Parts: sequence; structure tokens; C-alpha cells
Amino acid sequence: MTEFFNKIEGSSLNDVTDVKYYKSINWNMSEDVLDKMTWEKLTSQFWLDTRIPVSNDRKDWREMSESEQDVVNKALAGLTMLDTLQSEEGASKVSDFAHTQQEKAVMKNIEFMESVNV
Repeated sequence: MTEFFNKIEGSSLNDVTDVKYYKSINWNMSEDVLDKMTWEKLTSQFWLDTRIPVSNDRKDWREMSESEQDVVNKALAGLTMLDTLQSEEGASKVSDFAHTQQEKAVMKNIEFMESVNV
């Protein structure tokens, strides 16, 4: 059955072209329980700035000294740069060494989450 999906047949029997075969991930049949657990943890913890009321922190921000605000700004800038670098360079390289489809999906999820900088 698999051979059907990775061949494109032409008009004659000799006219057959190999193509790349893609198999969808079946999360109900995990090859590695750690992959599934990691996926579930990652997807449950994902957040966007539109879903987190950061405006609730304004009072605390205003009560900080100028030097404390400067430290927070620099820390956030550094972390944002680190996430950007990891999403553009690191995670894609790590996913090249995935052992299972689910492990690769976990790494792609991490790559995506690191590219969301708020």
C-alpha cells in the first residue's frame, strides 16, 4: 500500500517517477511516550500576548525605580534575542536529528514558540 503513495505513474508502465512520501503523525500511537508528554506540555503552556493581560503589570512597573526598569528592559531584550537566534538557527538544526515524527513535531513546536516574541 505504501508504494502506491510514493510513486506517480505515467501513461506507460515504464513511466514511473519516485516522489517523497509523507506520513501524517498519529498521536494516538506514540512511538515514544516522552515525545507525547512533551508535546502535551508544550501545547498546554503556549501563550500569546493577546491572551495574557500584561496591562495588569503597569502598577508594578510604575513602582519600579529607573534602574530596575532598565534591568528588566535589558533582560527582556536579551531573552528576545536569544529566542530569535534559537528559532532561526538552533531548533531547526536540532530537529534534523529527531528519531521519530513526533520528536520532530515537538522540535518544530519549540521553534515556533521561540519565534513568538512579545
